[in-house]
Amino acid sequence: MVALPVYNRQPQVAVVSESMARYYFPGSDPIGRRMDVGRGRTGGQIEIVGVAADVRYKDLRTAPPRIVYVPAFQREAEEETVFAIRIAGDPAMWAHSAKREIQTVAPAMLTTDVKTLVAQRDERIVNERLLALLSGCLGGLALVLAGIGVYGVVTYSVTQRTAELGLRIALGAHRAGLLWLIIRGTLTLVIIAVLLGVTAAFMTSSLLASFKYGIQPAEPWVYSVTMALLITIGLLSSVGPTLRAMRIDPVETLRWE
Repeated sequence: MVALPVYNRQPQVAVVSESMARYYFPGSDPIGRRMDVGRGRTGGQIEIVGVAADVRYKDLRTAPPRIVYVPAFQREAEEETVFAIRIAGDPAMWAHSAKREIQTVAPAMLTTDVKTLVAQRDERIVNERLLALLSGCLGGLALVLAGIGVYGVVTYSVTQRTAELGLRIALGAHRAGLLWLIIRGTLTLVIIAVLLGVTAAFMTSSLLASFKYGIQPAEPWVYSVTMALLITIGLLSSVGPTLRAMRIDPVETLRWE
């Protein structure tokens, strides 16, 4: 444990977080107000000289706690002291300079574990990123399987109507009208199925969002792309069998019937 010099003659001041200010001084300006945070740590009454934005202290999912920031030289020595430094440019290039400045102010202090905020964030969400990668792979596989399923079902249903299409052509139906008839029926079924699937996915998305930090329960572009892809697959899978059915000789269809 490193003992820092304590300047008790200096005014005891502190900066509080926004949540701290809202909790103890609702509807009023906390600047200049005094509060007691315990004589064992700061010497009793301290004057609030500033308000800092809320920060997530230990966990990214936990709500920001109420925090009091006091000068390093006005607090008792602890096992470790954490400094946050705001810089311009690449943080990694300034790590050595930060250590040198700390040693200049407090030569007895051992400076270790210098990390950027981005590195600390990445360490906290490594599990979430792994889960996101796994979820993305499984989601892609599910989308491929869904596309194959849609293609197979639509192709089979259109093929089963080959005799019907031939009979309609024999009775004088226009080929363009038949093509639109098949596409319209296929489009209706695919849209209904896609809407049901999107509704189920939307209802369960909040559960997935609770496991991953920074993921919104509903990403509109994901649903839009998925719906467009499945609808496109359904339409393309119906065009091929329909065109092949319309090339069949109507006479052969009537003989088969």
